Amino acid sequence: MKRRDLLKVGGVAGILAAGQFALGTCSTFAADKTWKLKLCHGLAPEHPYQLGSLEFGRLIKEYTNGRVTVEVFPNGQLAASEREMYEGLQMGTLDMTASTAAALVPFDSSWAIFGMPYLFRDKPHAHKVLDGDFGTEKLKSLERFNIIGLAFWENGMNHLVYSGAPIKNPGDMKGRTIRTIETPITVAWVAALGANPVPMAWSEVFTAIQNKTVDGTILPLPTIYFNKIYTVAKNISMIDVFYQPLPLTISKKTWDTMPDDIRALMYKAAFEARTYIRDATAKLEEKAAREMASEGVNVISYTPEEKKLWIDAIEKQAYPQLVPKFFPKEEIARVQAQ
Repeated sequence: MKRRDLLKVGGVAGILAAGQFALGTCSTFAADKTWKLKLCHGLAPEHPYQLGSLEFGRLIKEYTNGRVTVEVFPNGQLAASEREMYEGLQMGTLDMTASTAAALVPFDSSWAIFGMPYLFRDKPHAHKVLDGDFGTEKLKSLERFNIIGLAFWENGMNHLVYSGAPIKNPGDMKGRTIRTIETPITVAWVAALGANPVPMAWSEVFTAIQNKTVDGTILPLPTIYFNKIYTVAKNISMIDVFYQPLPLTISKKTWDTMPDDIRALMYKAAFEARTYIRDATAKLEEKAAREMASEGVNVISYTPEEKKLWIDAIEKQAYPQLVPKFFPKEEIARVQAQ
């Protein structure tokens, strides 16, 4: 049975029951062979990225009776950027990474779809899509870059965090300078709302806001909280503008050294850690919002009616610039119909 079919119909149970789902021909490996994997991500040791990575390491060590162990390196210790982490997987100089889907856009522009504002209605919708056929297809598409996608973890909903006057509605975006991730999609929709987008590497963001080079940026709550962005940007507008998945990936060079039984357990651990990081992120989002508000941050929440103003503005002003220029209408419709 093919790997795609196992993920589609059986989840963990299907993979384990089948017992074999090689991407090519698997060689026979010594039963006592061990793997010491290095997993790098770009955020703080307190961030859900770290919690999920440690949980994955704990699970895979348990399930393989110590044959596979994982050492986790936070804060980009093994690579200066998330793109470099993926390049490390390609070259085989890094075993694994939990890095944002946005960093895959330079390899495959179709991954920019996850930067589409309001592609997902909410987190449950995102989880349904990513854990189903669409997500399986996206992960499988990485194989041609010598990267194996194991599961989609959680990066959370993204919000505006900024200094200066509060941004309460889409019209307040006009004239504001907003740092964006380095993808044309985000640049396009920020500009469509009348703001001045400034593409910038993550490593430069804190200083750029502190020095008022930009007014703010777009991030999930745990990232704002653990990276202290709120200390230099005292407003957060909770607009849920897009959900950015976090693929857990492994180098194909490492993957090709693993027999089928170990691969099955890698998937099992990845799926179970997926549930863990999603739950941890939800709890941390509540804690982050509460504690940042207690420290004087202006956290602006929206009713469904108020949020619809943002959705309508995006659809009217940004979608004509994004669809079909960057995405086929059919692909957007496929996601939003689920």
